This record gives sequence, C-alpha cells and structure tokens, in this order.
Amino acid sequence: MSKKFNDCPLISVGIPVYNGAQHIGMALDALLEQKHTNLEIIISDNQSTDETLEICRKYAAKDNRIKVFQNKENIGAVKNFNRVFQLAQGEYFMWHSHDDALDPQYLQKCLLSLQDHPEAVLCSSDVMYIDGNGWKLKLHENMNTVGQSLSERIFTVVGCRFWSEACGLMRTEKLKKTSLLTDTYGSDVVLLTELAFWGGFAKVKEPLFYYRDRARPMKEYQTYLNAPNQNRFNKRPYTELLRNVLNVVKDSDLDPIQKSAIYDGIVQTVAYLNLNWYSNIIKENLPANHTVSGKNDIILYNLIDGDIEAAQLATGLQNGINNVLNKLVNDRPILIWGASAGGCNVLNYLKESGCKVSGFIDNNPAKWGEIVKGIQIFPPSVLSECVNKSKPYVIIASMYAEEIQKQIRMDGYEHERDFKQQDCMSNYLFLY
Repeated sequence: MSKKFNDCPLISVGIPVYNGAQHIGMALDALLEQKHTNLEIIISDNQSTDETLEICRKYAAKDNRIKVFQNKENIGAVKNFNRVFQLAQGEYFMWHSHDDALDPQYLQKCLLSLQDHPEAVLCSSDVMYIDGNGWKLKLHENMNTVGQSLSERIFTVVGCRFWSEACGLMRTEKLKKTSLLTDTYGSDVVLLTELAFWGGFAKVKEPLFYYRDRARPMKEYQTYLNAPNQNRFNKRPYTELLRNVLNVVKDSDLDPIQKSAIYDGIVQTVAYLNLNWYSNIIKENLPANHTVSGKNDIILYNLIDGDIEAAQLATGLQNGINNVLNKLVNDRPILIWGASAGGCNVLNYLKESGCKVSGFIDNNPAKWGEIVKGIQIFPPSVLSECVNKSKPYVIIASMYAEEIQKQIRMDGYEHERDFKQQDCMSNYLFLY
C-alpha cells in the first residue's frame, strides 16, 4: 500500500501522553492546522486518570487521521514514547508532546528542508520557549550540522545544553537504526548521538516550534538522586549520560583510530565547552567543600574511565588548590571580585587551602573600604592602579560574572593567566 497521498509523503506524529487534558486539545488543533495534510497522528494514552482519553477520542471521531490507543497499564514514559514510533507507518516521523505547539508551516518547511538535503536525518526549526499560559519566554536556536563531518556532528551534539532536535521531523528508516529511547537519564542526547552517525541535522531558521517550559530536567534529576534502591552509578545521572554517549562511539563500526579521536573530542567538548554538564558531573562525584581546579579533561578521564570513588578523587586530583593556584598566581596578590556570600565562600575555601587573599573587589561604591572577614573591599579601579606594581590574580565570585569579565578584559586581563571564575551555584570551590 502506498504511503503517499497526492505525491505527498505520509508523516507520522506520535503523541505519548499521560494526564494531558489541559493542553492536548491545543496540541491536536495545531497538528490539524498543518499545511502538510498527509498525516497520521498516533496517540498512546498511558492510563491517564483525567479526561485525556475522552478528549482524544472526540477528536478522532471528527478526523480519521487521528488514531487513539490506550495501554492496558501504565508502561512508563520511555516505553510509551517508543510505542508511538513502533505504531507509525509514515516515511517520516516526529515525536510531539501533548503540551507543545507548532506553527502551521512547521511540518511543511521541515519536510522541504529534508528533501533539499537528502544527507540529513532530521530537521527541526528554532524554538520559542513559552510558559504555561503560552507567553513567549526566550528564543533557542537549534543546531544545524548539515555539511559537517561525523566527528563535528557529534561534538556539536555534546556541546549543546538543550536538545529539542529530538522532537524534530526524522526519516523513519534512520530512526529504526538506533536504540530509540532508553530508561536512562538524557536518553534523547544518546539518541541524537546515534542519529549523528547516519547524517546531519537540518534546520529551518524560524521559530516554528513552541516548547512549553515545564522545568522538568531538574525534577527528573532529583528523581534520579532521590529514588529508592538506586545504586551509586544511577545517582550520578550526568556522569552516566557522558558514559552512554561515549559507549555509542565505542560500540560503533569505526576503526580504533577514529574511535579514539572522537572519544577524546567528546571529553574535550564537555570539559571546556559544556561547563553546565561538566560542573554537574563534578557535583555528582565530589563531596561538598572540596576544591576543583586544573585540567578539566584530565578530571573527566579519571571519572569516566577509572570509575574511582569520591574520596580517591578528592585525594588524587585535588591535593588542595594551593598547588594549582601557586602556578597561576606566581606570588601575585589574590583578589576576589564579589564580596557577598559567593565571595565569602571562596575566601573560606582558599583559607582552608592555605592561600592568602589580599582583598575583595566590588562594584558597589557603598561597600568600598569596608572590612569583611578581615579583608578590605576595593573598587574595580584597584586593577588599573596596579599596572606598575604586581598585577593581582582575580577570582570572580559574582552572579554578574559575564559583565565583570568584559570589564576586567578592558584592563588587559586574560582568562586563566590573570583570572578564573567560581561557579556560584556550587557547594565547593570550582574554578574555571
């Protein structure tokens, strides 16, 4: 049986849903309004306890493109996501959340892009984040890896902080070659890594996809940390995620030299470009009140390859920040930019490590000259006043780090050589 209608390929849209009554109607309306009309909309209800199933059946009664299934029992989110794909008949497939929305041209423009780029395995658009009421929050630009090499595609994937491409329009035949989604943290990232082996990710440079910001990543993370009977490995979801991405490379058919190069590149990318992922790995593996500094990639190699215990890591890699800072500081005075709680925490960590701090810097004139924890607060001008003296080494410990970095670079300061930054969200000293 032909899967085309008026020479227009069939697109399958899978909606796995549980208790989505509040928004499922809007999601279905957006799909039924698509300019590309040759659709099958597959809904798999995971034993919802609200009116979700009733709403879906009413829509299906009015439009035969909608197919509604209900699981006999709640099979969990991952299996439900995979089930809608297994039921799909289309040449192209897309997962769609019950509470996200689409521009009427979304499918049409993504399909045209895939037809223009036969080497691409999926296409998405830029994303507009919206709140629960549909108000626009922020724009996110999705990745475009068309024309990149395999290694470049993989490095682009692991360098991201948001992976909404997993909800893009995909070639069904390519998606079948993957492991689909698995019951592990961040399995969408692993899926995108697998897809990167089969081709590029095309992009429509318009925000045609509206993602309802549900703040789920942190909830999911807390679920992993707090779930009963979790072993230590599963209490380190970000560490596990990096391992799983690396395993995609290890299990591939690439030759050993290619595997080694891509493996190293992934570690380097996470260590130096995706600092959010990196810092979460550190948080999972180190006890509180420890110091992290030095070569990020070396630390990751020890964590990922060695699977060493936190106590070993603290002893083997840290040995106190004094040794690391001594090489950078080279007898220069240390100044902490930020005299609030974050700066005071850095001061405490440095004192515990035997490092002498000469003062704070703060942009607030009302604080200049004050003494905090026995240390004086100076204005930013102290840096330019030290041109003919020993140039201070600055540790930025402020929520306004981006603005401070711009300011400090104007005084000729260079990152790493003259200053480092503290992760103010960490309960340990993490300088990068």
